Amino acid sequence: MYMERQIFDVKIVRGQNRSGIALFFVFSCMLLVNIDCREKDNTVSSPVYTKIAPDYSLVKLAATSDTLRFALSDDTYNTCNAVNVFSQDGREFISFYDKRSESINVYNLKDQTFFRKILVKRLLKKQRLHKTTVYMLNFDSIFATNNTSMYFLDSSGSIKASVDFLEEPRFAWADFENTKPAILIDKRIFVGLRPYVDGLSFKALKDWKVFYEFNMQNEKAVLHYNLPDLYQKNLYGYYFMGFSYCYNNHGKFVLSFPADPNIYETNLKDYHVAYFAKSQFQKEPILPMKKSDFDKKDDKLKNYLLRDSYGPVYFDPYTKRYLRIINNKITENDFLAKKYSKKQRVIIFDEHFKIIGECELDDAINPYTIFFSHSGEMYARTKITDEYALHFVRLNYSDIKMPMSTQFAKNENIPYK
Repeated sequence: MYMERQIFDVKIVRGQNRSGIALFFVFSCMLLVNIDCREKDNTVSSPVYTKIAPDYSLVKLAATSDTLRFALSDDTYNTCNAVNVFSQDGREFISFYDKRSESINVYNLKDQTFFRKILVKRLLKKQRLHKTTVYMLNFDSIFATNNTSMYFLDSSGSIKASVDFLEEPRFAWADFENTKPAILIDKRIFVGLRPYVDGLSFKALKDWKVFYEFNMQNEKAVLHYNLPDLYQKNLYGYYFMGFSYCYNNHGKFVLSFPADPNIYETNLKDYHVAYFAKSQFQKEPILPMKKSDFDKKDDKLKNYLLRDSYGPVYFDPYTKRYLRIINNKITENDFLAKKYSKKQRVIIFDEHFKIIGECELDDAINPYTIFFSHSGEMYARTKITDEYALHFVRLNYSDIKMPMSTQFAKNENIPYK
């Protein structure tokens, strides 16, 4: 943590001893208060940049013939946010939040039968539902947000706690998604923020933090973790502001930002490491934009589509591997022809953050919906245009050539920025 030191020159002369001592005492208190405030700042120190030599050819990821199908009722839409798998009373369930009907839909995972629908407006009877997001850990722990607060409820509608969002910075709203899950640590809930920062203000970008911590005991909120240096010194625009994270078996968050080739592992306090996580197909830097590029809405979209961008990062708790999505840029001709779909690939890391594979994903697979069952299977959504059911296909690793030595790779600390 950076701390400015302040030095005060206090002269004490005959007849002015008391006033001089008093002045020195006041200045000393000011210094102590300043230091104390800085010590409570939630700014994480600059990361240690670590590069481990990648090998993109060891492991691939491919779809199998194994699928899941969850039939939808007439009053449920095929929007699918904040997917979560949990066990309760000896059964494994999966929950989806349908933002159009504002309902949580719970199914038995094993046989894909419908179990229960929970209407959010009944859970939050006296609250305004605006920009609502929901994440269900289990039937006893449901977290919901609107544009003012975060609520901790159970499925009966009992509000166990609520915490208001901070007034500064403005529009600092929490946002549950499949790529921004609720992380529960000692009665504290961690969740990412919506990217509502002023993308044309370097001051706003420098001050913006991306994580909320909600304390359920004292009902207080704290913000954590600044944007990477790349984002504080350059303009990328709204489409590049959305980030994702996962939580690993070492009790640390791993973050991915769309314009940044690195991924970051941190405990949000005193541990902060940046790992080389660049796709082999990213041939040039993801260039920032000029202020003139933000004049028209179409320009914002065009500048995003004509650049590579990184997507969500996942931690596979069963293989201890990480997955990171990259969306390759389209051409100018594709944009003029309104072919806006980016080619999507997945980068695979071992548990030490060494890149061990990269492969293309089928366009029919939505990599923003990956989840892991408690028995170790990995699934991602497919057939997303079906209005009557949610479909998921199982993904499998194909270990092409994994020598034993790669399982014990040592991190090589190389400043490579």
